Parts: sequence; C-alpha cells; structure tokens
Amino acid sequence: MKTVPKKSNKLLSKTTKLKGSGLLDNRKPPFNLCFQHKLANGYTLEDLNSADIKILQRFLDKISNMTFLEADKLYLRESDKKDTFNGLQVIHYAVNEKFRIHGIIEGEKFCVVRLDPKHNFHG
Repeated sequence: MKTVPKKSNKLLSKTTKLKGSGLLDNRKPPFNLCFQHKLANGYTLEDLNSADIKILQRFLDKISNMTFLEADKLYLRESDKKDTFNGLQVIHYAVNEKFRIHGIIEGEKFCVVRLDPKHNFHG
C-alpha cells in the first residue's frame, strides 16, 4: 500500500523564511502563477470590472519574468494567520495599493484562490 505524502506549503525542499522577505529559495525558481483551483465566490475573474482587469494585466506583465524571490521582495504582503485553503496558509501578493491576489504555494507554483481588487477579504 502506497502512502501519499502530505502537501507542503514550501516552494522547494530548501526553503527558508527570512524576516520581512517572504518565502525564499536558493535555486530561485521562476514565479509561476496558476489557476488550478476554483476561485472563491465573489473573488473571480468574472467579478472584476474592466479597470481591475487592466490593473491585473499590468501586474501579470511585471511578474512574468520574475523569480519567486523577486516577486516576494516586491509584492508579498503579510498573510492573515487564520486564512487557509486545503490546509495550507494563504499568501497575499499586492497587485497595487488595494488589489490583492490570494493563493497557496503548491510545489513550485503560486495557485490563485481569490482575486481581491478592493482588499475586502480578511481571514
């Protein structure tokens, strides 16, 4: 009988948490953002207005060639400690002053679970 390993909220096996700088990895994997999970009701692409979509697109253009380390340094914000998804801590990235993207780290991917253009969600 095979045992399935528990999901990890680490980028890679050699991940370190440094004060004020988010999740860092010595191998500097590229920042991979995905929509692997169904987005939370009220926090979907459909819920964004045209201005929000333009803001999101500019953010995606900026991070398209970044590593996790670079994205963390520029955009990672403090997470709400009680905010979890599938047992993993939800991480917040700032798109701008108000707009946040919430997601979890699975493997080497940031999996989006919420798009929060008004930063209304607090876990």
